[in-house]
Amino acid sequence: MNKLKRDIQSIIKILLANNVTVIYPTKIAQLLQCPVETVEDVLFVMAEEEILEHMFEMHCADCGEIMDSFESTRFLSSAPFPCPYCETQMESIDMNETVMLFTQ
Repeated sequence: MNKLKRDIQSIIKILLANNVTVIYPTKIAQLLQCPVETVEDVLFVMAEEEILEHMFEMHCADCGEIMDSFESTRFLSSAPFPCPYCETQMESIDMNETVMLFTQ
């Protein structure tokens, strides 16, 4: 394992030890100024080892709040639904941002 992957793994372990329940690969990549794919590789290995769980969140395109969380994009319905926070409903569900995350 190279130094960057060890650094990523160390940061993730620190976050978990401090009870951070949601880890966003893009945030770790921004922090370390490295490719998000490298962070995802480490996180996927940790998910395979059952340390983390891989999930997705849908964020409202209008207010940015989390509209829904799901384990697979298969569980995402194609019908648009209103945001529970701002009650905005996009014409297409694809207009809302879907974000990859890992949880403990």
